[in-house]
Amino acid sequence: PNRQAAPPSASLAAFAMRGRAAAKGGASSSEYYMEQENDDQIGLLAGKVSALRGIAVQIGDHVREDNKMLDGLDDRFDSAGSLLSGTMARLGELASS
Repeated sequence: PNRQAAPPSASLAAFAMRGRAAAKGGASSSEYYMEQENDDQIGLLAGKVSALRGIAVQIGDHVREDNKMLDGLDDRFDSAGSLLSGTMARLGELASS
């Protein structure tokens, strides 16, 4: 099949490859069709890789945010632990007297 328009996800390289394949003149229609199918699949794969990259970036952002939150919790627990230790020491002194 002779398709003129490439799918939106096709790269510029795929357009160039199609142009070269069409310009060869000696290429059979089945070779041309297979080349087009390969280009289409490359375009689809590139779209999926791009989507996965976006997901990976989002995961990285969430991990950084979660680490900040955990660091803040760690600081709060340290502060609460110190406060509790001081309280326990004063209670110990009170019980001894």
